[in-house]
Amino acid sequence: MIVGFTPGSEIDVIGRLVAPELSDRLGQRVVLDNRSGAGGTVAGAIAATASPDGYTLFLNSVAHAASAALYPKLPYSPSRDFTPVSQVTSAPNVLVVAPSTALRTLKDLLAAVKQKPGQINFGHAGPGSGTHISGEMFLRAAQIDVISTSYKGTPDLLADTVTGRIYYSFSPIG
Repeated sequence: MIVGFTPGSEIDVIGRLVAPELSDRLGQRVVLDNRSGAGGTVAGAIAATASPDGYTLFLNSVAHAASAALYPKLPYSPSRDFTPVSQVTSAPNVLVVAPSTALRTLKDLLAAVKQKPGQINFGHAGPGSGTHISGEMFLRAAQIDVISTSYKGTPDLLADTVTGRIYYSFSPIG
């Protein structure tokens, strides 16, 4: 099972929960292979070129649906080169603010960002990831100007948000 995000990410954890059940049902071991980068497109390219023998599964997020719009030169077509098997789960993203900011409400965050346009950073787990899409939707809805910082995955992003290197981010609730 090729996983498009880093170990410890929500997608990885879901894969680790699903793999043993799949192993039991299929009668063979299912092993995770994390190939993070570019919002799951690195793993997508590997999965798309895998032998079509039924032994490769690709576990990704909403990023898979957005990848063609964000990466016009993808070496694969998300709709043509993949056969969906099942939606495994769904999880909302939550807004997370660095504890060092002492902000407690969304109103506080918006006021802080509007006082320093273009100076406050927000982080996400890579272009096209659910955390990136949530962040961009928030930027547009709130009409704010911040610095977008891309990470390879949510674990590193959250660590930097907790320590204050990143002012705020969105994280899957899982």
